[in-house]
Amino acid sequence: MNPFDLFSECVANVDDSHVAHMERLGVDRKLFWNGPAAWGIGAIEPTRKRTFQFNPDGKPACIIPVCRDYSFDCFENTHTDLIAFDTSQPSRWLSLYDTEPILNPEAVERAITCLGTDEVLRVHETPLDWLRAGRVGIVILDWSANLQVRLGGVRRIYTTSPMLAMRLEKALTLPTWPSPEIRCGKVRNVA
Repeated sequence: MNPFDLFSECVANVDDSHVAHMERLGVDRKLFWNGPAAWGIGAIEPTRKRTFQFNPDGKPACIIPVCRDYSFDCFENTHTDLIAFDTSQPSRWLSLYDTEPILNPEAVERAITCLGTDEVLRVHETPLDWLRAGRVGIVILDWSANLQVRLGGVRRIYTTSPMLAMRLEKALTLPTWPSPEIRCGKVRNVA
C-alpha cells in the first residue's frame, strides 16, 4: 500500500478524543478538520533503528505524512513517507521508509528562491513542534544526511532551541581542509 492510502487509514482512526489531546499539546484543530488532515493515528511497532511498520497490536502513535509540497496540502501524488511518534516522546520519531532527510523540503526551496526577501527558514526540533507551528518550516529527520547540500543557499535560519542552533551550525559549517601543494611542470611519459 502506498503512503497516501496508509495515511488515509490513520486519518480514519482519529476521533474527538485524539483531536482534543492534540489541541491540549498546542496543535490547532484546523490542522485536522480544515482541508486535508495534517496528522492521523496508527498502531505501530519499530522494525529497525529509525523505521516502523503498522501492526494492529502495536503502540498507538501520531502519524504525519512527509510530502514534497505542503503549500497545496498533501494529495496522493505528493506523499513520499510517513513519520510516527508518541506524543509523550515527540523527539523520538520513526519513519516508514526512511527515505526523506527533511520534513517539508519545499520550505527549504522557498527560503533559497526567495533571496532578497525576509524569508526565514524555521527549523523545529520535533514533528510535534512543526505541527504546533502550523506546518511552517522544517524538521531535520536524518542528521546523517549532507545538510550542507540540502540547506546550502539558505540565508537565514530561525529556531527556538539553542541546542538545535548549535547542532545546525556544526552541520552547516564547512570543514577547513589544508591547501594541497600544487606544482607546475612538464609531464614525462614513463612507458
